[in-house]
Amino acid sequence: MLAESGGGRYYPALSMEDVPQIFVKEAMEAVGSYIVEEPFYPLPAGTTDILRGIDPLALPPLLGYNGTTPKQTAHVALVSERGDPLLAQWQYGLGRAVAWTSDLKGQWAVEWVGWERFNAFVAQLVGWTLPRPDESLQVTTRLDGAEVHLKVDSADQSGRPRDLLETRATLVGPRLVTQTVPLEQTAAGRYEGRTTVSEPGTYLIHIVQYDTKGEPVAQQTAGLVVPYSPEYQRTGQGTTLLNELVRATGGRVLEAPEMAFAPMHQPVTRARPLWPALLLTAALLFPFDVGARRLRITKADLRSLGAWIRERIPRRGKVAQRWAGPVVLGDLFQARERARRRGPRPSEGAGAVPHLTPPPQPPVAAPSPPSAAEAEEDTLARLRRARERARRR
Repeated sequence: MLAESGGGRYYPALSMEDVPQIFVKEAMEAVGSYIVEEPFYPLPAGTTDILRGIDPLALPPLLGYNGTTPKQTAHVALVSERGDPLLAQWQYGLGRAVAWTSDLKGQWAVEWVGWERFNAFVAQLVGWTLPRPDESLQVTTRLDGAEVHLKVDSADQSGRPRDLLETRATLVGPRLVTQTVPLEQTAAGRYEGRTTVSEPGTYLIHIVQYDTKGEPVAQQTAGLVVPYSPEYQRTGQGTTLLNELVRATGGRVLEAPEMAFAPMHQPVTRARPLWPALLLTAALLFPFDVGARRLRITKADLRSLGAWIRERIPRRGKVAQRWAGPVVLGDLFQARERARRRGPRPSEGAGAVPHLTPPPQPPVAAPSPPSAAEAEEDTLARLRRARERARRR
């Protein structure tokens, strides 16, 4: 009832799988009503530069087209027998658009592809959409490093300069990044501006001038090529400069690449900076310098430091003496025993000066010889006293 009341169509969908097919069928029926496939001859509906040099009454027939409706501001040049637009053009500001509702291949335009004026028609069709060069604008570009200087000279059809116009330049870089540069008037009909470019490549410059109402008056398109850095420029072999360098430095020309790795007759010397080592030494000595100037060290402090070091570092002499004690005592005992076994020393030989005989003394009782234990204790006592004297020193 809704379809009948609204003048539409009703599709019963028994499952969700049928819904996509319904949309496809409805789309095909809707599009099919805008596709007209029937043989016809294009009819002229107005004059246009696209058909310049082509007789509109002698155009080949077409086999179909897409049904469209022209816009109110569009200019229709060719129509079908039903009155539908076949060739329409439209200009919006400085931009242009063109619509050809048929095709340019062997489906609907079979006769047009083999037509002798087909190439001229296609060239004029595409060329009409491109901006025409405005001879009243002369664009000059100058590249100074990464800075671009733009200069525009503007004049009307009679040659009089255009003054007090808003002039803008749009640069399109190699990565399709745009930047707008306002140009200021510097002389009669002359506008200049500067900008910088970030990378080498080809830039497209579009100049547009507007009047006081904001309407475009003139436009021009120019190109700019930013080359690579001059150091990448190939200047040839440079044999002249190379020979001058050889004479100035006393060198020689390497004829083969492997000669660059050949051993040299004279070693090459080079200067090595000393400031890193001196800086490191100064950084290491800086704490000691601060300590020497800030701390007051006396002789007593030095003696305390020496005593502290001697207490914690054992001396080899004491260790050797400590372990060599029993051995030394054994040698002393052996020497004493050998002296006892030899007895009294022999008298001096002949020719010696005789000693005077001392006067007789009263007999004194001879002391008893010390025992072995007493002799050993006497030796140990002498060693202890010697050790004490060494300590006191």
